[in-house]
Amino acid sequence: MRDIESSKIEYLKSKIELQESRKLILNSYLLAKKRVEIIQKKIELSKEDELSYLKYMRVQESWSWQEMGRATRLKLLRIVQI
Repeated sequence: MRDIESSKIEYLKSKIELQESRKLILNSYLLAKKRVEIIQKKIELSKEDELSYLKYMRVQESWSWQEMGRATRLKLLRIVQI
């Protein structure tokens, strides 16, 4: 009788351990999946930042050329006036 009871107890213990290990594996998987999603989002944001930066640099470069053109025209006008 004790053998049957102890085997039942062992069976239930192993069942609990199995459930706990499944839960641990599932939680580890979900955590890893969430981390991958976060990394993917960071990559997307970095690409968007890069595009924004490149657009900003093009605008700045264009603005610089325009300013240089204005400055050159002003210098020419001063020379002509002298």
